[in-house]
Amino acid sequence: MTPIMTTHNMTPAIATALHRLRTWSLFDTLSRQDALWLATRLRTQTVPTGHHFFEPDTVDDSLFFTIKGRVRLYRCSSDNRKLTLAILADGATFGENILYNRQRHATYAESLTHVTVGRLYHDDILHLMTNNPQFSRRMLSMLGERIQYTERLLEERMAKSLPSRLAGLLLHLYRIHGDDGQLRGYTHQSLAEMLGTYRETITQSLNDFQRQEVIGLKRRLIEIFDEDALSQIAAM
Repeated sequence: MTPIMTTHNMTPAIATALHRLRTWSLFDTLSRQDALWLATRLRTQTVPTGHHFFEPDTVDDSLFFTIKGRVRLYRCSSDNRKLTLAILADGATFGENILYNRQRHATYAESLTHVTVGRLYHDDILHLMTNNPQFSRRMLSMLGERIQYTERLLEERMAKSLPSRLAGLLLHLYRIHGDDGQLRGYTHQSLAEMLGTYRETITQSLNDFQRQEVIGLKRRLIEIFDEDALSQIAAM
């Protein structure tokens, strides 16, 4: 049974944690009592760009939630090229390995900006899953979506050309992080690492897109001129 807490003994920190939990879709089915209890368990952490929350073959006891900033999940190939599996924005979840009996991580989780995260521990998540079937279903659904997304990325890497994959990546990033026709903060090198290729190859494809007037290129800024054209390239 979840320990009882009421609004009468709620501190400002717990009130803030409760508000954050309510903004994350994973927890929006919790009863108020369960949400209040979980708010007392939530811990926050702010880290600079380039911080690794975990790496392959490490074990962590936390499930993370992005509060502010961007986090990248990636793997390294045998020749040390990085393959990005996901770029996570506000409200996203990572570190699900804690649900597999604390198995070792298979990926890197790196902050791409200054990032504030919330973290909950294995025993607290397991407690909720044991006592709240609806929450358990939500967790399983989230895990299934992450697996499907990763499988789709790997399939695209095998079946699609680099320009097609790059167009799809630009659309994905723009729809998550873009604003008013602009995608900021991504270098040719960072895009290359997301696709597991070389910077020179990305530069060539971006220049081709610019010649086709699909995008415009400035320093650490990509202007999206024609989303429909990018979608057509991504579908090839």
